[in-house]
Amino acid sequence: MLSPMLTKILFSLILSAHGGEDKLPQWVNSPQKHCSSKMLCAVGEAAGMSQAKAQARNAIAKVFKTQIKSEFSELVFANDKMSGTEMAQSTQELTDITLEGVFIKEVHETKLGYYALAALDKVKMSQAFSEKIKKLDDELLVAFKSATVGDLVKMGPMLVERSLYYDRVHFLTGRKIALPFSYKSYLKKKKSVIKTITIEVGSQLQMPKELISSIASKLSGLGYKLKTGGKSSVAATHFLTGKLSNKKEYLNVDGFERHSFELILKAKNKAQKETGFLKFNTTMTGRNFEQIQEKAINGIEFYLDKNIHKLNIE
Repeated sequence: MLSPMLTKILFSLILSAHGGEDKLPQWVNSPQKHCSSKMLCAVGEAAGMSQAKAQARNAIAKVFKTQIKSEFSELVFANDKMSGTEMAQSTQELTDITLEGVFIKEVHETKLGYYALAALDKVKMSQAFSEKIKKLDDELLVAFKSATVGDLVKMGPMLVERSLYYDRVHFLTGRKIALPFSYKSYLKKKKSVIKTITIEVGSQLQMPKELISSIASKLSGLGYKLKTGGKSSVAATHFLTGKLSNKKEYLNVDGFERHSFELILKAKNKAQKETGFLKFNTTMTGRNFEQIQEKAINGIEFYLDKNIHKLNIE
C-alpha cells in the first residue's frame, strides 16, 4: 500500500500530465477570439500579476506599431521631414493615450506566474483620436488660409501628427477622415512661397560649429534654402542671428562643475526687421566644461527638434 505522501506526489504528477491546475484558458493562446469584434485584445505574461498586466497593456500599444501601414503617412513624412526626436515624441504621446484606454479583462495564475488579458474598446479609442484630429484640422485650416511662410512651415509637423492619429482611427474602425483642404494644394502653396526665401546661417551666429551645422540641417529639413558661407551667387533674403552664452554657477561638490546655458536665435529679413525669436535655457553638471557643453548642446538640439519650425521666417 502506498504511503499518503507518495500518493499525493503521484496524484500531483497525474494532474500535471493532464493539464490539471495549470491548464491554461483559451484566451492565453487566442486572445482576439475571446473578445468581441469591437475590442482589441492582447496577452501579457510575467512572474508577478502587476508585471503581467503591464505586459498586456504594452502588447496592445505594440499592435499599432507593427500592423499599421499607411501610404498617406509615408507621403507626409517624405514631403514634410521630421526629426527622429520629434517623431518619437509624437509616437510616445499616442502610446500614452492608447494605454489610458486599455483595461484588464482577465487574469490567470499558474505555478510559474501570471497571464493577463488586456482589452481596448475600438470605438471609444477611435473617438478619442478623432477629437485630436478635429482640433488639429481647425488649426491647420487657419494656417492654410493665412498662407504665410511661417504658418505653412508650421503645418508640416502638424500634418505628421495628424497622420499618426488618422492611421490609428483607420486601423481601429476603417473610417477615413479627409483633410479640410487638398494635401496637394498645401504642397503647391508651400513650395511657391518658400522658394523665394534663402536664409543665411552661420555668419551671425556666435556658438560652436557643430550647433550651427545642426541648426542649418534642421532648417533645410523644413524646406528652406540656405546660404552657409563662402562665395554664393544666391543673395540671402533672411538672416539668422544669435548666440549661445554660458555662466559658471556655484556647486559645492569636489571634481564637478555646473554651468547654465542660454540659446537665443533671431530671424531677420533684409530690412533687419526681426520676424522670429527662440530662447532656451538649460543647466548642466559635469567634470569639466567640455563634457558639460556637450551635454548642453544635446539638450539644445532636442529642444530645436521640437521647436525650430516655430522660428517665424517672414
